[in-house]
Amino acid sequence: MKMSSPTRQVSVRRLPPLPNQVQIRPILKENAANLEDGLLKTRHSRGLTEQQVKDYLLANPNVLDELVLEVASCDQIERWLIRKSHYLRKIEGTTEGVNSSLSRWKFCVHSDKRKMLQQLTKDIHQQPQKARVMNELVKSIAAATHADRHSLYLVDKNGTDIYLYSETKPRCRTLNRQPIGKGSTVAAYVAESGENVFTKDILGDERFPKGIGIEDSTAQSVLCQPIIQSDGILVGVVELVKSLGSSPFQKEDEEILNSYLVWGSIAIHHAEISKQIQKQKDLNSFLLNVVRSIFDEICTMDVVIEKIMAFAKKLVNADRCSLFLLDTKTNELYANLFDEGDEDGTGFKFKNGLEIRFEATKGIAGYVASKGMILNIRDAYRDHRFNREVDMKTGYTTRNILCVPVRCKGSIIGVVQMVNSYRGFFSTEGNTIFNPKFFVTSL
Repeated sequence: MKMSSPTRQVSVRRLPPLPNQVQIRPILKENAANLEDGLLKTRHSRGLTEQQVKDYLLANPNVLDELVLEVASCDQIERWLIRKSHYLRKIEGTTEGVNSSLSRWKFCVHSDKRKMLQQLTKDIHQQPQKARVMNELVKSIAAATHADRHSLYLVDKNGTDIYLYSETKPRCRTLNRQPIGKGSTVAAYVAESGENVFTKDILGDERFPKGIGIEDSTAQSVLCQPIIQSDGILVGVVELVKSLGSSPFQKEDEEILNSYLVWGSIAIHHAEISKQIQKQKDLNSFLLNVVRSIFDEICTMDVVIEKIMAFAKKLVNADRCSLFLLDTKTNELYANLFDEGDEDGTGFKFKNGLEIRFEATKGIAGYVASKGMILNIRDAYRDHRFNREVDMKTGYTTRNILCVPVRCKGSIIGVVQMVNSYRGFFSTEGNTIFNPKFFVTSL
């Protein structure tokens, strides 16, 4: 005898009627939008109570399953899961940390986060810039939390300011620039304290008298959290905003933000590693080219020095570069190869000129040669050690300087001086890039 399939049997099975002979489907669909608040508003229920509906759904879970599949979005299901985890933690009396962001991630819908991680991985391979990766991460978070506006603030190289990142002007460091500290904006507060901020009324929060730092802003509900590297260093601040008239952020939005940052920080870490690896590759390639030049009989020492200076300029984005060698007999620094900022299709061009000499204790270069320490000067004319005579003779204006001693077998043999960074100042990263061994190996 031919049997009908179990699926068919279930589909045609008559379900028990609701109390008062009321049809459940029209009522549930009409009130599906109110499920998010956990309340079933039955204006047209014809006397049907909430408890009766609950009892019916408990007795017929397949109806609830079908309803959820039809009307609930993936985003809403994720929010329910987060809310459920909070509820279980509350009734079980567990301590903070039992359901970490990492474990909550496992409960959540994976599709959106998987796409986010795939996109960040793609960005790292195509353009391994940490700021770009963080910006993509923040955009993903904003979409997941339905924020009206989002902002990414990056920590400046000086460590005392933050500035707004712009996709159209990624190198701009002056947009909405503000000092890190309390008593100002919410982003500056988070950068200073390292705390997460969740407020439903930014206008009434006395901790942030300047709000989000934008005049005529309609911001009301704000989520703001620090972005911290695996080594504990603060690199940015993510700020999510919902405007007046929009539904404010909820606790589950904060949990979504946490989970995205946990996994996004992995991408940020790999972006930083990728950047360091690329710099090391560039350095190795440069040193190999220098060695080849040395063993080329037609190559003079001036050509080798040119290669060193050109690469050094490119590595720290400097406008000019000078290499002064130390004459131990006369205790003078001297140079006969000069960088005038010219460039052609083959790279930077340097000119031979009349050799210049000056005392090994004079100016910034002299100070570095005598003390053997690196100097990173943001404003040359405010430093009493700066020798203004060179600018007066050449007509060139020196704004900032990175000056590094060159050592060989423990003794100083010269000084390399980078002048005027295209970024406005030389970062502390430049100090570590120009390890004295770099120049000794090159020379």
